[in-house]
Formats: sequence, C-alpha cells, structure tokens
Amino acid sequence: MLKPNSTIMHDAWQCLHGHRGILIVYLLGAAFFMIMTAIALGFVLSLTGIQEGMTGNLVSFIITPLIMVGFNRLYLQMSEGVQPNKEALFYGLSCALVTILTYILTSIFTVLWLLLLIIPGLIAMLNYSQVYFIIAEQPEISALESIRQSKSLMKGKRWKFFRLYLRFVLWSVPGFLTMGIGFLWLLPWFGVSLALFYRDVKQDHAANLAAITATPAAS
Repeated sequence: MLKPNSTIMHDAWQCLHGHRGILIVYLLGAAFFMIMTAIALGFVLSLTGIQEGMTGNLVSFIITPLIMVGFNRLYLQMSEGVQPNKEALFYGLSCALVTILTYILTSIFTVLWLLLLIIPGLIAMLNYSQVYFIIAEQPEISALESIRQSKSLMKGKRWKFFRLYLRFVLWSVPGFLTMGIGFLWLLPWFGVSLALFYRDVKQDHAANLAAITATPAAS
C-alpha cells in the first residue's frame, strides 16, 4: 500500500535532519559549476563563430542530466538513512552516455506529445519522471529500458505524483518571497521526497508483480 504524500514529505524532512548544511553546499557548488561551464562554453563557441544561444542548449543536454542523476543518487542514499556522500554527485559520469541519451529521448517524446495537446504532454512528463532514479540505481540500463520501467512504475501513480509535485509548487512561494534563499532548504526536501516516492512505487510495483505471479500457482 502506498504511503500518503503527507507521510512521504514528513519522512523526507526527517531524513534531512543533520544534513541540510552539506546539501546546501552541494547545491551551491552545482549551481556554480553550471554557471562556470556555461561561461566557458560561451567563450569557446564565440571563438568558433557558433551562435551564442547554443551555449544554453549544450549545458542543458549535457550537464543538467548528469547533475540530476548525481543528486538523485544522493537523495536515494539519504532516503535509506545513509550519510550523504559527495562522490554520488559525480555518479552521472559513470553512466553519461545513457543519461544524456535518455534526456534527449524523453525530451523528444514529450515535445511530440505536446504537439497533440497539453494533457498528453503532461502525462508523458509524468510517465518519464522516474528515469533518473532508475539510472541512478541501474547505471548499466539502456535509455529505452529506463523509459519503459518508468512508464511501468507510474501506471496508476501519475495523479499521486502530480499532487506531490503540486504541494512543492505551493511551498515554492516562500522561496520566491525570500529572494530564492528558501529554495536552498526546499530543493533538498523536494529531492528526498521524490526519492521516497520512487522507493514506495517501486516496492508497490514489485508487490503487485509478485501477487500476479503467485496467483496461477495458488490456483
């Protein structure tokens, strides 16, 4: 049975106890790294005559997914009660190819669904929401398999995930009111909550598969 979203958020807040300071340092470090990478890429591209707008695209397609996998690995550790490990932040480098390819494929699929209507596009985004947690646990997985597993996990769970996401959208209001400072506390809470949600739906999915497998044997 799935945990209520309120319980997930409460458990995530408890997981962060004693670790908020180091996570804030990690978040600031990641932001600084992305800014410096964008500046360096912009300088290199300006020398080659490539359009300046390509810098953001390159950072988005290469750096962002790698950082996401690294932080998801970190959040998964914390959801298990494990001490945050800075090596986890670089975990995306060990599966860089599948991470970047997954990012590209999910982006293409989402855009294609959005060309139909907003609702199908939103459903697609919810279906693909677990891919980086899956890669963080299974670095050897293929891009298409991570997408397939994410869609399977999210079957019947999309509305629950959307409501969890909406709760944090509302919590982002204090973040804006504090000139962004509040996000340093909100983002780790959000990340660990998503990790706990992933573990919860994964266990529920495994239990359902086990029940289905056991049914013929019982009969």
